[in-house]
Amino acid sequence: MKKFLGRTFLGIAWGCTINCLVMLIISFSEGKIYFTANEYLKQLICSAVVGIAFALPTFIYENEKLSQGIKCLIHLGIGFITYFINAFIAGWFPIGLDIKIVIGSVLIMIALSFVIYFFFWLYYKNEAKKINQKIKNH
Repeated sequence: MKKFLGRTFLGIAWGCTINCLVMLIISFSEGKIYFTANEYLKQLICSAVVGIAFALPTFIYENEKLSQGIKCLIHLGIGFITYFINAFIAGWFPIGLDIKIVIGSVLIMIALSFVIYFFFWLYYKNEAKKINQKIKNH
């Protein structure tokens, strides 16, 4: 239960942080952003849900019976499906569904996911290296 709550709150933190960064980028590029309180709340909730959807499925990596590729596919599949649902709810995709914006959003989401995945992979690879070094020295 402790791990579950920890990953849930980590997902909320990631989702809201990325939302803030995106809003900053948009505000710098467009000069301003206006939201009603309800619209802003919807943005935050959807961002938190997407963050949770990417954080909670990381439990799949504890399953040693599945290949790393399948684990990644399940993890990112859950995250992307949740992202797309929330993108429509939050209005991250325009109502007219301009295909260029949808494709751009998909590509950005995939790139961002793999950048984050890559840094976690580097971190855990380094941790394994440290553990192996400690084992060698004893």
